[in-house]
Amino acid sequence: MKPFKGRVSSRSSANLAGPPGERAILELNPERYEKLLELTGWSRLESGTLNLEVADAVVDGLLQTEPLWVEDASRVRYPMQWSHIPRRREAYLYYEATASAHEREIEVLVRRARIPVRGRVELYADKSIRHALLVSDGDEIKVGPSSGHAILNDMREAWAGERRFFSNAGKEERECWVVAEFLRLRGIDFQTNEVSSAEQDHFVDVKFRDAKFQVKELLTPGSLRQAEIATTHEQLLSARRLQDAIGPGFVYDTPTVEFGDVLVGTTVAKLAQDPRYLHSKAQTDLILYVTHTRVTPPRTWTPDWSQLSPCGWRSVSCLISDQALVLFASETAPTFLRPP
Repeated sequence: MKPFKGRVSSRSSANLAGPPGERAILELNPERYEKLLELTGWSRLESGTLNLEVADAVVDGLLQTEPLWVEDASRVRYPMQWSHIPRRREAYLYYEATASAHEREIEVLVRRARIPVRGRVELYADKSIRHALLVSDGDEIKVGPSSGHAILNDMREAWAGERRFFSNAGKEERECWVVAEFLRLRGIDFQTNEVSSAEQDHFVDVKFRDAKFQVKELLTPGSLRQAEIATTHEQLLSARRLQDAIGPGFVYDTPTVEFGDVLVGTTVAKLAQDPRYLHSKAQTDLILYVTHTRVTPPRTWTPDWSQLSPCGWRSVSCLISDQALVLFASETAPTFLRPP
């Protein structure tokens, strides 16, 4: 919804000879009252609406935003002498928004009809808008997107980034991030452009100066991270309001705790036997990125890392949580990986 401004005006029902106001219509249509509470999550609904005089372009512009609810006007009951009104309007469109004035702000619903009254929209809220915003007839009110919509859009953007980052297409970026984070935690000064992705299907994933890193991530067993991220992103894209994006979490078996040093040692040895690396590992710097959530922390590890030497890697490092560890470095390893 594009922000707009409007001026407070008296309800049409102020004239006793005119059609009934929203207070009377809600009494005739309790299902509307209940539906609006259900959609908004409000505990109550102010019994009347606030009329705003706006430019015709504002009324037309609302059609560019998907409404929270489209109410079939043929189901709306009016007193007999005014029953032509809902038929003439065809449907009522409701939009989530915020209204503000005098440095005060409240959540509202904005309504226009499919066949609208030109130059006017109506606002619903869970309290008196006039009292909440300290406004009277003729005062200006600013209306903009609901804070819930703003949060929802931010969530969509964030999860879209997560989905791309953890996808196959984001593999190179992800591997470069692992190396850059490792270097940062090791206190090594570098320029971002020094960390570059090598051609895929090559024994080197990331190059940094004279280092040639092969990056391997150790995930939690049974992890469905990519599927979970994709599902969450799809839920956010289909959500029409913030409440729709809040659902049950993913349920999966909790894996048993593993000794981190054992996991790392066996992984290094297993990769050393992988045919893809048999002829390149002597020139390769292996770095393990541990995201397994059920491993013991490095402070509890007590191995003799010299046992990694026979595996044949030029160096072996590990990034786990906020720790960057060099476990083994041969004499031919890059200087910054070797002991001082």
